[in-house]
Amino acid sequence: MDAYWGWWIVAAVLAGAELVTNTFYLLAIAVALAAGGVAAFLGLSSEWQWALAVALGIALTFVAHRWRTRRLQPTPQEPADIGNSVRVILDSDYDPAELFRDETATERTVEESLRICAPVHIFQRWALEPAEIDGIEFKRGDKVSMILAAANLDPAKFSDPLAFKPDRNEAPNLSFGAGIHFCIGAPLARLELNVVLPILFKRLPGLKLAKTPVVKDVYHFHGLDRLDLVC
Repeated sequence: MDAYWGWWIVAAVLAGAELVTNTFYLLAIAVALAAGGVAAFLGLSSEWQWALAVALGIALTFVAHRWRTRRLQPTPQEPADIGNSVRVILDSDYDPAELFRDETATERTVEESLRICAPVHIFQRWALEPAEIDGIEFKRGDKVSMILAAANLDPAKFSDPLAFKPDRNEAPNLSFGAGIHFCIGAPLARLELNVVLPILFKRLPGLKLAKTPVVKDVYHFHGLDRLDLVC
C-alpha cells in the first residue's frame, strides 16, 4: 500500500468518528492527517510528512477549541469558561488578589470554578450492551444523557458541594469528562484560565457585577448570554 493511503484511511476514520461525536477536535486531526497524505502523494520525505501533520494538527486543534468556546457567547472575545469563572469569583466573598496570589492558589481557584460552574453540563452516550443501574434498565442502543455538572456536586466526593471553596483538596472535577471521552482541549482551556484570570483581576482590581448575569439558553453547554461589569 502506498504511504499516502495510510494517512488518508486514518483521516477518513477520524472524520467518520467526528460525525458521531461532533467534537471538532477529531475533524481538526483528520484534516492534519489528510495533509500528511498529500505530502506523501507529492513525494515528500516521511520527516516532512510528519512535520506537516503535527504542525497543522496543533494549529487546527487550537482553532477548534477557540471556536467551540467562543460560539457560546454573544461576542467572540469571551469564552464560556472565562465568563463562568469571572461570575463565580465576583459572586463569592473572596478577595481576587488572594485567590491569585501565586500559581498554586491560581490553579486551585481555576479548578474550583470549573467544578462549581462547568462549561458543559450534559453529554449523550449510547449503551453498548444491556445494563441495569439503580433499578433502571438500558437496552443496547439506548441513548443516555449524563449530567457531568451533577457529578461535580456529589456530596460523597465534595464537602458542602454548593459552596465555592478555592482551597479544596478533594476529588478532581469532571468538567471535561473522563476516560476515552476526556476533552482533548482541556489542557488548553485550563491554561487560558490560569493565564487570563490573574491578569484580568490584577488590571481591574475593583471589578464588580453591574447586573445579575444572564445564562445563555442552550442545550448541554453552560455559558453566559450577558455579563455586565463595572470597575
